[in-house]
Amino acid sequence: MMTVECMSDDQSPATLYSGDVARLFKVADKDEYKRARREFIRASDIDFRQIADVGLRATMRCLFEEWFAYDRPVDESGTTPFDIIARALFERDDGVCDREYEDFREFSATNFAAWFWIRDASASSHCMTVENMADGRDYEVYAGDFAARCDGARGGSMLVRIARPRGTWRMCGNPSVFMREPSDEDGHRFLSEIIREWDPGFPELVGALFAPHPGMMRRDGTRIGGAAAPSALRPVSVATPYGDDPLPGTGPGADRGPKPRRRRRRRSSADGTGRR
Repeated sequence: MMTVECMSDDQSPATLYSGDVARLFKVADKDEYKRARREFIRASDIDFRQIADVGLRATMRCLFEEWFAYDRPVDESGTTPFDIIARALFERDDGVCDREYEDFREFSATNFAAWFWIRDASASSHCMTVENMADGRDYEVYAGDFAARCDGARGGSMLVRIARPRGTWRMCGNPSVFMREPSDEDGHRFLSEIIREWDPGFPELVGALFAPHPGMMRRDGTRIGGAAAPSALRPVSVATPYGDDPLPGTGPGADRGPKPRRRRRRRSSADGTGRR
């Protein structure tokens, strides 16, 4: 089943859940899905299938599905699973309309995930000013309820994906990781220098930020991960994701921002494309 999500007002764009996209694509091409999973595990140095903690294992699977849906090309032209599922929904007789499909295309074309430094957050505007520490660029991002939770914040950082449908930068769900510390300019400068020298991809960032989590253990009690982070970063990469964070409701699968105006279920065929 595929959910097309339309947010709480007519000006907000439609989107697809990355988990739905990944699972539908898995039905259509299980071998490609497995290849992508091996790539993610190798790059992050975290085999999430072995994590004993059920919640943390689910969080890591969500992060893999996010990367697979948005970032992982499945052909030489760079087409992603998100592109393929979006096109299949548009081509169905009872599929999405032109405006919704254009939203999907804009999400696909503009989205990226990064480790952002928080410059400001406003409950009244539901917006945050954040800096991509990889290149120093600032973004004014609509963040919904998450901006209200961070109201007045100056400092701290988060790993999150943003996109620019309909001309406005938006968070694609709440942050995967939210860190209140470090929060001063020395910490900002330290993290920025490491990231720019390291130049990690999304799986590497996930591996670096999640490996220190106390729940990152196999069922036999041995540790998982740790090799993805530069040695200088390891003392500060002690992020507490999802329910462990002092700010409740963060992480994949948590509060996704404004509540949906409508949800439409799409029946999918055995090949995962949605065609009947």
